[in-house]
Amino acid sequence: MNNLLSIIDSNQIVLITRPGCDNCIKLKNYFLENNHMYYHYDVSKLDDNEYEDVVSKLKNQYDMTVYPLTFVEKKCINDYKEVMKMLLFKDDLDY
Repeated sequence: MNNLLSIIDSNQIVLITRPGCDNCIKLKNYFLENNHMYYHYDVSKLDDNEYEDVVSKLKNQYDMTVYPLTFVEKKCINDYKEVMKMLLFKDDLDY
């Protein structure tokens, strides 16, 4: 989890996904189509122990209930549509 926190601290946008997540795919495509640079963190790449730790802490700390979980300027956003709206009107992110 410490690794993920440092990733969130050092990137403007962090997208936390899992395979088979339709909203994850939609948001990744949105980022690509609109040239938004982001850090992609796929929880399926973690080993079993680390996966349990990271997902448990995300659920508890950020009230994560569904994927994707997105951090924009260190702010956690649980709804992919909200992320898209935020980025549509935000032009001061450093890419």
